[in-house]
Amino acid sequence: MDNINDIIFGNRVSTISHLKNKLQTFLKAGIPVSVWCFLFWPILSGKAVISSETLQIYSVVKFYIDNLKLGVFPLWDPFVMWGESTHIFLNYVGVYNPFWLLIIAFNSCGMSFYYSFLFAITLYFWVGQLGFYLLAKTVLGDNRAAYFAFILFLFSSVSMSMFAQYHPQLLYIPSIWFFYFLFSFFKSPSRSGCVGFSLASAVILISYLPFYFLTVFLIVCPLMALCCILTIKTAIPPIIRFARTRIITVILSAGVIALSFLPGYYAYQSTVNKEVVAPFRNGNVEHKAGVDFTDYGKVSRNGFASRMDLEDLYSNLDMIQYGDDCFFYVSFFFYIVLILGVGLRINKVMAVSA
Repeated sequence: MDNINDIIFGNRVSTISHLKNKLQTFLKAGIPVSVWCFLFWPILSGKAVISSETLQIYSVVKFYIDNLKLGVFPLWDPFVMWGESTHIFLNYVGVYNPFWLLIIAFNSCGMSFYYSFLFAITLYFWVGQLGFYLLAKTVLGDNRAAYFAFILFLFSSVSMSMFAQYHPQLLYIPSIWFFYFLFSFFKSPSRSGCVGFSLASAVILISYLPFYFLTVFLIVCPLMALCCILTIKTAIPPIIRFARTRIITVILSAGVIALSFLPGYYAYQSTVNKEVVAPFRNGNVEHKAGVDFTDYGKVSRNGFASRMDLEDLYSNLDMIQYGDDCFFYVSFFFYIVLILGVGLRINKVMAVSA
């Protein structure tokens, strides 16, 4: 009888503990999500509309999705500059990304196209936030530190600029998942890791300009290699064994990456063949003389991080040009964490991560 009571009591304690952990996890995710949605509710509810280049992305995606719903893949857009090849603009907004198909699903459920687009890019944004948390946990090896990194990143300027300048999301979200799968694969080679970073690579190659990712890749990987030489040496034999035993997975993953070069190649061919002209950009270039670097306004115009000093960063915040995205903002809590961590010992991986 006592054994039965112990078993029942033990199961009850285990169930309560499990529910408590689930509740804590829900609150850790739910509270930041709720605060974020509250802050951006005017846009999510349609009281304030998307603007600037996000609106341009919306127009291109709508043209693409409307054609796709009719069973047509548009190779020509008659509404831009009296007609032009779509290779540049489709690659420009990454419409080959399967995540855009969510718009069709939302729209088919009766949601307007505008809200379908809005909710799709918001979900994509949250997928990036989840990936950042997992990446931070993988690199730092500390759940609490990864959570604080997630909070700081969530309430940085990345969120603020999303509804006016969506290009950073097109670039950084697949890049985050690429590095997460890459680092996870190096720690423990698996089929999911291999498929994950190959699909992330494919999305990067078909979204906007992959050269930006290449810049980050060529900086991060050598630094991580220098900091983790012993780890890499021990990781190479398992990776070789994985490649030998999972040869089909490796070949298919490589094939997906190779095919992903095609949209960019076709877009490049469009420019070489002079099928696309952007006179509004050419008109902004000062021929021969270039730009006078003593004129801060010309240098900083349309720059992603043109507010370069402390005074710019924290003064005249009511005059920030959100449409041009001419600002960079770091949450105030970042400095609190930085001060609290002054006395901590920093290793090489933490330095590179920072």
